[in-house]
Amino acid sequence: MRLPFHIFTFLLGTLLLMTAISTGCNAPPSNASESGKKSKSSTREVGPQVFKSVIDKLGVAEIKSVAIIRIDDMVKDDVDRERQVTQALLQELTNVEELKVVEGDKEEIQRYFTEKGVDPSRGLSTDASINLCVLLNVDAVIYGTIESEDGDVNLKVYQAKDGGVLLSETIEGLKLPLDKEKKKFELPSNILEPGSTTGTK
Repeated sequence: MRLPFHIFTFLLGTLLLMTAISTGCNAPPSNASESGKKSKSSTREVGPQVFKSVIDKLGVAEIKSVAIIRIDDMVKDDVDRERQVTQALLQELTNVEELKVVEGDKEEIQRYFTEKGVDPSRGLSTDASINLCVLLNVDAVIYGTIESEDGDVNLKVYQAKDGGVLLSETIEGLKLPLDKEKKKFELPSNILEPGSTTGTK
């Protein structure tokens, strides 16, 4: 028995509609795929505002000069990674016109650590913080550690005023700026303020 054409068309349309509804119910929400993309690209690009909270805190505390005393890689003990983070921090800090940035002489700082028995990875005492600021003639010093293979970097800012910790912040997934194949680190010219000292490792 053949069905009339209009009944056949109605049944076919209903079947197609039910199939579409069923497929829609089983499909993942559109934002699920988007969240997957976000998690893959969660690494922080080095560029303007990556260190915004550090810069903001320096501004609020009216810090006019700052020295980076050291960046330590706590995972790989990789000198190249340490220098890459130092460069990224220098690049952003030197964009702040009213801030004088000094990369402290590494030998001089290490001599101080050795003589005083200071291990910056365990934190700086108030006396050590003040002495380092006096030694480098700055209002604050920054010490950083690379905490993971993904580039999580903890930065601590100590101020000369009372030797206290002005800021301790972990920046997650910092994407290092230098080519992984690059063997030699080169500090870009004119990145430091005139008259500042740059030590080489």
